[in-house]
Amino acid sequence: MWFKQSTLLKLSAPVPFETTTLSEQLAPLAFTPCLPSLATSYGWAPPQDEEHAPLVVGANGYLLLSMQTEEKILPASVVRHSTQVRVKEIENQEMRQVGASERRRLKDDITAMLLPRAFSKYSHTMAVIDCQNGWLILNTTQLAKIEKFVKLFHRCTSIQAQPVETKKISALLTYWLTESAFPDGLSVETSGVLRDPRQQARTIRCKNQDLSATGIQSLLKDGCEIHELGLIWQDRVTFNLVDDFTLKSIRYDEKLLSLAESDDTEAPEQQFYSDFMIMSDNLQQLWQLLMSELSMDASTHSLKRVAA
Repeated sequence: MWFKQSTLLKLSAPVPFETTTLSEQLAPLAFTPCLPSLATSYGWAPPQDEEHAPLVVGANGYLLLSMQTEEKILPASVVRHSTQVRVKEIENQEMRQVGASERRRLKDDITAMLLPRAFSKYSHTMAVIDCQNGWLILNTTQLAKIEKFVKLFHRCTSIQAQPVETKKISALLTYWLTESAFPDGLSVETSGVLRDPRQQARTIRCKNQDLSATGIQSLLKDGCEIHELGLIWQDRVTFNLVDDFTLKSIRYDEKLLSLAESDDTEAPEQQFYSDFMIMSDNLQQLWQLLMSELSMDASTHSLKRVAA
């Protein structure tokens, strides 16, 4: 349940802290298993993996929801091979060439025939709604999953979710590293990705490296910019901040995880709520700091430092 990736979206309208109301709105598009003739299916599912669990979990002003996706695993090579076998059978039996349009029809027919026998892959895309700030904090950075989640949420609630407008984050990340001018609460880690805007193919990936070392600083002075930077927030959360304003490789400090486990909770449901509250509080505080430094509305003072 602890988010390993994160994307922040701004909601177009307030979402009341009311689990029952939101659950009722989501219920019509709850997840149903994929029909035999379809390749994929998705819908809302309980965040807790328990029988009769609610579609929405709420605590401390946060709401947690989960979109479940089922995808049929049908390798293209299997379809291609079966199509080729069928084409040869027709050509041998009827003594004629199979045209391109007929090949496509055969491929579609074979796909429809094989789908009911295909294995299914299930995945969950979870999100926290911060009711106070009007934020949607997603546990993914994949554009396709984000778009699917946002469209499904809009169909149920009529509320839009839009990306946060930011300035050129790579310039600010580069400034932080070259000038050692990190905001209070943030410190640099040992990983990063440098990219030359003049030569997109020129990408340098660093891991377990001192990013203040002369070699790295020389690359930055030569025109490279920070595309992705490993950071530590208050010794609680380690993450990679990407210049598209997403967080990757989120790792939580052992003390933070121990805090969640130290609440005298015996029942799995109580442990789930404890994890949910502590994770949500920390992600919200982290995003609050990043918003104050990097968002379009609040980053003027930071970008003035870059230009200085």
